[in-house]
Amino acid sequence: MGTVTGAGSPLEKASVSTSGTKGIFTDADGKYSLKLNPGTYNVKITYVGFETRNVTVKLGTEDLVVDVDMVPAADRSEAVILVGSRTRPRTSVSTALPID
Repeated sequence: MGTVTGAGSPLEKASVSTSGTKGIFTDADGKYSLKLNPGTYNVKITYVGFETRNVTVKLGTEDLVVDVDMVPAADRSEAVILVGSRTRPRTSVSTALPID
């Protein structure tokens, strides 16, 4: 269990998973809880706009708290290009996009 934050704020719906288990999402306060048997696990945390974090944890018989502060991803959004191809009859198209 633990909390996922980004820039000091809790991240709701961050994905938290370990190999071989079904992933979960953090709640509105950025909190999560995984039920795992004692052992060593690689916990993967992802959230849109932040770098993926991989944390190795070793669980004994006691609960372990793993708080993670996510690092913003490098800005790669210089341009967004939408690519698609589909043919439709002109009569079924209801909107158009301007071409610059």
